[in-house]
Amino acid sequence: GLIALKAGDQEKAAQCFGNAAALEETKEATGVLYLEKGEYQKAVEVLNGQFSNNEGLAKLLVADYNAARTALSQVANPCAKTYYLLAVVSARVNDSNSVFENLKKAVELDEDEVYLNALAMSEVKLQQYENALTHYKQLALLCPGKENYKYNMITCLEALGQLDTAIKMLENM
Repeated sequence: GLIALKAGDQEKAAQCFGNAAALEETKEATGVLYLEKGEYQKAVEVLNGQFSNNEGLAKLLVADYNAARTALSQVANPCAKTYYLLAVVSARVNDSNSVFENLKKAVELDEDEVYLNALAMSEVKLQQYENALTHYKQLALLCPGKENYKYNMITCLEALGQLDTAIKMLENM
């Protein structure tokens, strides 16, 4: 089933997992299959009690934010993706402080572009322009072809009253 799922053969994977559906070991893989097929409620039913990123994601996708937060908070070994998903859940319930804290944890574990950008945007929302500027500088170095990070740096400079520096950056673009 896992081999078929990795190969993109959802029909074959469903057949294999269906034959082993009662086995505890296949619940996570079966849940991933349902997630990939867009059958989120089925994924929730299969993944319930697994306390995994996939369970949290499934519950997030059916808008059961409290259950998603509970599942993600109980992941045995949380990774950057766990904290990112917790940040998304927090955003859905308008908990800005938790969004920010979870994004910081995600970036501490993995300085991936997605996590850094989300953190920087969160910092801008919280008017923490110095921190956002630092993260947008990292992003500009990490992804030199993406001009939007430079524009975001300019926005932070403007908010900090550093207009001369912002204008020079614009002139050099």
